[in-house]
Amino acid sequence: MDTALFYAVNHGLENPFFNIFMPLLSRYPNWIPIFLGIFGYFIYRDKKRGIFFFLLVVVAVTASDFICSGVLKKIFATPRPCLSLPDVHLLAGCSNSGSFPSSHAANSAAIATMLGLYDRRFWWFGIPAALLVCISRLYLGVHYPSDVAGGALVGAAVAYGVMRLSGMAEKNRPLRNNVAAVFPIQ
Repeated sequence: MDTALFYAVNHGLENPFFNIFMPLLSRYPNWIPIFLGIFGYFIYRDKKRGIFFFLLVVVAVTASDFICSGVLKKIFATPRPCLSLPDVHLLAGCSNSGSFPSSHAANSAAIATMLGLYDRRFWWFGIPAALLVCISRLYLGVHYPSDVAGGALVGAAVAYGVMRLSGMAEKNRPLRNNVAAVFPIQ
């Protein structure tokens, strides 16, 4: 079923527009201006809380990337579809690193979860953006659906844990106390 879903996206969605658009979605540098704008908005709205949140996002993405690339890919050591399947529509370099789980999916899901937990109005942006990144990994021929699903679960779980540990995900708890503990200067 994983292979059938992979081919449904990799071959079934193939078109000239996606051949340009999907590689752009998978490149981290293309997302930097968008996220700088979002974090800039949060910092403008509440400087201490915004900076604290930005640092938490860095922690969550670093942790999710390490868990996927540094731990789980080595444990599972599954080959990427571009290495193990015939006739893959490949639009990116085919790495020899493990396929499961997808670090791109983990990192994008971590950011989406962090955005949504920080300000629920940002779920509308975070979830579709993360889903597009996940689909792009299939379209490019470098991951199976189970790879992106596993990566997304890791990223969301790490982000939720970071937000809970920081106290920012707790409803009805004043956030200013958590921020003041990290940034005591008023």
